Amino acid sequence: MKYSLPTNNINDYMSRIFTFLLLSVFLFFAPSITNAQNRPYDNGEIMVLSKGAFQSDNYYSNNSFKESTQHNLSTLFRYGLAKNFQLQFGWSAQKDKTDIKNVSSETANVGLKIHLTNDSKFLPALSAVISTNLTFDPDKNPFSPSINMLYEKYISSNLNLNGNFQLTLNEQSGDFRTNYAFNLEADVTNWQTTYVGLRGNSDPFQKEGSTYQQHLEIGMLFWVYDGIVLYPFYDIGLNDSSGDIFNLGALFTLGK
Repeated sequence: MKYSLPTNNINDYMSRIFTFLLLSVFLFFAPSITNAQNRPYDNGEIMVLSKGAFQSDNYYSNNSFKESTQHNLSTLFRYGLAKNFQLQFGWSAQKDKTDIKNVSSETANVGLKIHLTNDSKFLPALSAVISTNLTFDPDKNPFSPSINMLYEKYISSNLNLNGNFQLTLNEQSGDFRTNYAFNLEADVTNWQTTYVGLRGNSDPFQKEGSTYQQHLEIGMLFWVYDGIVLYPFYDIGLNDSSGDIFNLGALFTLGK
């Protein structure tokens, strides 16, 4: 699939990319800290938590469109249920601001994550997340079961390809929503991971007649303290339906 940046905003896009790359370079040459860490969140992390371990993934994002701005807060609680099985509960709140009005919404979901296979010589590691939203008003918030397939394939000891493909059913309309991600990820040091990837999803706002959002994502994870990881990433919109999104995550883990 071909991706292109809007030419009338190319200087603005390049300026933001350059700023983010400077931050990446700074972290690359920062003093090494001897603590490994894993990529979190369910668009790329293949592993599940060990039995009895608990993790909280907390995110803030700011999505800027031409005519509106979205603010989003989200939390994902994950618990190691048994070997290769993980329970998770997610909550998110979104506020859309325009010159005319402000609209707020909230959603919650519950799911089970299953680690299926390890990375082998010919096949990637695979995991699946089966989940659904929780709804008390199906007319405003339709029941939407989902399956999310995650993959990861190591190219070398510190370089891998990972991502996901997610399919969500809107039971009210019978329509499917799709999400995908494809990342190239490098373990730059034993305390920092950096990645670049492409991602897209069906656009619930149907902006300017487009049905999909597409982004180039640049991000990193770096260890702060035992059990604490910061996760900043930046999405650059690649079509008219896709605003630029700044995201900042903080991850807290209890247990091993």
